[in-house]
Amino acid sequence: MPSRQENFAIAMAEAMHMAVPVIISRKVDSWSFVEIANAGFVVEEEEMEFNLVRRLDELLSTPDNARCMGKRGQDFARKHLTWQRVTQDMVSMYLGMLSE
Repeated sequence: MPSRQENFAIAMAEAMHMAVPVIISRKVDSWSFVEIANAGFVVEEEEMEFNLVRRLDELLSTPDNARCMGKRGQDFARKHLTWQRVTQDMVSMYLGMLSE
């Protein structure tokens, strides 16, 4: 996702659920999920073209590493990027706001 503006990247979450390594820019607000899970690469916008090509080449030339990244992303997504988890987090947030 070499996007220059995204609030949440559904394609990123879908890729992670399918064990596909992700290349994402820091302009996509969910980039931290990829970094935390070590599920791909986070690239800087300033050198997007160079880094995108470099990271794609790295994934294609090291398929075992790409599979490991994909699996880590899938494990993360199954734990953190589910409707059940979103619902729990939202209920918790609203309960916290009500108790203030």
